Amino acid sequence: MEKLSYIPDIEDQIEQVVKTISPDEQSMQTIYNLIEKDLASVLSEVFVDSFTIRPTGSRVSGLQLHSSDLDMNIYFEKRPCKARKCTYRVAAALIPIVKCVHKETGLKCDMNFSFLSGVENDQLIKNYLSVDNKLRSVMLVIKYWAQLHELTCKERGFSKYSLTMMFIFYLQHEHSFPSVYELQENTVPTNPTIIWNMNFAHIEETSDKIKEIHSKSMFSLLFGFFSYYEDFLYDWSLVSR
Repeated sequence: MEKLSYIPDIEDQIEQVVKTISPDEQSMQTIYNLIEKDLASVLSEVFVDSFTIRPTGSRVSGLQLHSSDLDMNIYFEKRPCKARKCTYRVAAALIPIVKCVHKETGLKCDMNFSFLSGVENDQLIKNYLSVDNKLRSVMLVIKYWAQLHELTCKERGFSKYSLTMMFIFYLQHEHSFPSVYELQENTVPTNPTIIWNMNFAHIEETSDKIKEIHSKSMFSLLFGFFSYYEDFLYDWSLVSR
């Protein structure tokens, strides 16, 4: 707050908040690579089958805070056992549970052997936010605001994912961003391991209308988001992509 008091422009204030609450991606990449290397070493002792470690969650979407976990999906071309059994086998190797902490860096890590669709879903979020860099900044501020007010805690409130979906829904309704249906209209499924079509067009290829977002300030988008949900008809409407 003391730093912000010396910054008169609200756009610059938002930028300062984003720099403070989110880690620098380039500096974090070295840490991520180290963790994935160590994890691959442990998993190689548990499974003889080849696997790929895929990042998921906020690391992919670009919405990580300093407090964010490192989420990973362990993908097998031919999974050696059911997801639950795989999890138990890894838990026995990592001790005590698959939700673990990397000793050297202190970074919290979560991993799973199912939900490959989640990997693609994170790419979809990144697709929406990549239209303009300010969208990521605004979403990070909303996410941090919700965390400060304990609106995204496990005991009650929103999940961080649902909060992101609310922001995307707002962009779809107020700034002409396309629906997921529109992004998938001319695509076909290509991954045989997922029953749903997880392919989508790049968002800027679908409509020229969304280009007006480039002229919007971060404050107007932030104010617009809260105003939209202040007047939202919760009894009669629902949020859907």
